[in-house]
Amino acid sequence: AEDGIRDVAVTGVQTCALPISLLYLLIYLFLLYIRPQEFIPALSGIPLLPVFLVLATVTWAQQKDKDFRAPQFNLMVALYATMVMSLLKRGLFEDAFGAVGEFFPVMLLFFMVASGIRQVAQLRAVFGLIGVAMGIIGVHCVDEGLTGVGWTGAEPMLGRVIYLGFLSDPNDLSMAMLMAIPMVLHLFWRAGWFMKLVWIGVLVAMGWTILLDRKSTRLNSSHGYISYAVFCLKKK
Repeated sequence: AEDGIRDVAVTGVQTCALPISLLYLLIYLFLLYIRPQEFIPALSGIPLLPVFLVLATVTWAQQKDKDFRAPQFNLMVALYATMVMSLLKRGLFEDAFGAVGEFFPVMLLFFMVASGIRQVAQLRAVFGLIGVAMGIIGVHCVDEGLTGVGWTGAEPMLGRVIYLGFLSDPNDLSMAMLMAIPMVLHLFWRAGWFMKLVWIGVLVAMGWTILLDRKSTRLNSSHGYISYAVFCLKKK
């Protein structure tokens, strides 16, 4: 077995072995979504995101079974280069350098997930992490909608609930919730009765959050995600 292999229980899935690179990646994703360093005073100022991104990147780089054959890898690099070049062409040098720093972690995250996850069980681990994170965020947003402020200190924007970080925009928050629904449904169908109840609670919190942000004009373009969720239900 690969050095650093650990057994990790994924809710709704049998216990599976995950490489240490994926464990660091899961921790990074948790910090990226939940962002405890932004509302827990004891963690304030600690560069948790950069540290775990570096750890995930270094261990992923040592992984031997990476696969870069999919065309999306070239497309992502082309998108990255086009974005930077378009800013440089317009003379926006400061914005171009800013885009390099801001978009690079996004591209790196894509490469790690798309090339480093080689088993279905590992993909389900990512699904589970995102599902749990969105459930927590959903409960936060419901509380925020009911009381006017969430436990992170986030307050509604123009009457629509928000979270922290990249989910501080209600449109992005709603889209993230919608994209996570098929992941949660996938785990729901594989879970035992207790975890089915947990995933139902997660779906309720996510759906409630989407309703609280129902003024989002971008939801009109999200029927594909809803349709896929309905398709999963009918297939099951």
